[in-house]
Parts: sequence; C-alpha cells; structure tokens
Amino acid sequence: MPTANYNWRAPKPFNWRRVTVPVTIVALIAVTALVTAFLTRPDPPATPAPQAVPTARALTPLETTAINSLLGLQRTGAHRSAGTITVNGHKFGVQTAFTDDDAAGSGTITAGHTRGDALLDHGVVFIRGDDEFLAALGISGPVPSPPYWVVAGDLLQGKLFYSPTTWTAALLPTPAATIDGNTYTVGANSATLNNGKDISHYNINGVSVDITPGTAAEITATAVQLGAGHGPGAVPTRSASGSWQLPPGPPPPAPPTP
Repeated sequence: MPTANYNWRAPKPFNWRRVTVPVTIVALIAVTALVTAFLTRPDPPATPAPQAVPTARALTPLETTAINSLLGLQRTGAHRSAGTITVNGHKFGVQTAFTDDDAAGSGTITAGHTRGDALLDHGVVFIRGDDEFLAALGISGPVPSPPYWVVAGDLLQGKLFYSPTTWTAALLPTPAATIDGNTYTVGANSATLNNGKDISHYNINGVSVDITPGTAAEITATAVQLGAGHGPGAVPTRSASGSWQLPPGPPPPAPPTP
C-alpha cells in the first residue's frame, strides 16, 4: 500500500563552499603570517672578524746591536729627507738635504698651496717666500727686503732640518722596543729598516720623512749657492698670544727736494 506521508523531501546536497572558503581564508592568513615573520626576522649577529695575531716581538741581543749600529751610521755623513713635519697641529711638506754637523743644508717647504726656500748655515735656519707663504707658516708682517730671508728660530721647533743626533736618540733600543718585520718601534716613535742595512724612514715627534744618503760636497755646494749673500735675515718676534710678527719694513724714501 503506498505511503501516505506526503511531507517527505529528498536530502539536499552538501555545500562544500561553506567549508572550503573559511579553510582557504585561514590558510592564507597563516601563510601571510609566516611570510611576514620571515621578512621581519632580525638578522643573525655578524660573525666577529678573527683578531689578528700580534707579530711584534722584543728584540734579540743581536738585533739590538744591529739597530745601534744603524743609528750610529745615521749620525754621520749627509742625508736627504722628504716627508712632512707637524708643528702646533699644522702639517707642512718638506724636502731637505743637509750635513750631519748642521754646517750646510737647503730645501723647500710646502705650506698650504705655497712653497718657499729653506737654508741651513752653521746651525742657523733661514726661510724665504712671499707673503702668502709666510702667512701659511703663521708669520705676519711685511716680507723683508732683498734677499728676503727670515730667521726661523723656534718657529718650526727645529723640525725642518731635524738633527740626526736628536732623532737617533729617540730610537735608541729600550727593553720595551719591538720589531715587526721591517718596522722598529720604541714607544710612540718608529722607523722602517731597509732589510737590516739602513733606516729608510722614521716617524718621531711629528717628523715623518723618508731618508736617503747624500753627498756632503754636493749638498754643501747647493746650500752655498742658494744662500749666497743671505745676510743676517729678518728676525720675527713672538707675541704673548703666540703669533709671530716680522719687523716693519723700511720707511718709504723721502720725496725729492723741489
């Protein structure tokens, strides 16, 4: 007998979109979070560079003897030097040649964009240049009359023609002296050794120059020619503030008598 239940309905098909859409959204959110975390993660700490192994070492007795011998060689004969000197915080370029007894020498000084002459005559240092050059050295006042030489005095602290006796004394070996390859160091002072045969450079008390042997006769002849008739030179005076001032120039000639 046929069923009399007319309220029966066929079951509806399952709606997969109700499940897949939320799952997809959740998956996208998770992926976005992972990508964001990856992009914003802090960089790993840099691996520290390996520290250089110190190679400087104390001198052996034989090396101490050798360096004393090299310093002794620098105290005799004539030498040429080229490099820089630093005076009161100002750096100047220098090229000089002079005898070990400070009897004769000559060279040039570069101050700023200017260059002047340098002369050594029996321990007295003279410099010469235009007013811009003198101003770059810290000297004010009129340029002296011919032959234009100025007595340097303490202006450059004795560093222009740096006495071999002075700079070699600063390099005498001490228990704290070290050697590293061709670099020999004593405190704040250092020198470059030329394969143990000579000293080719030193850096002492604001003087950093390359040095090479010179011929005394040639150096003396050049200095004599440059300084011929140099006279006593103008002597600058130093004020209480530390500035250097040249003496006033000669008065202008009187007008001709009518």
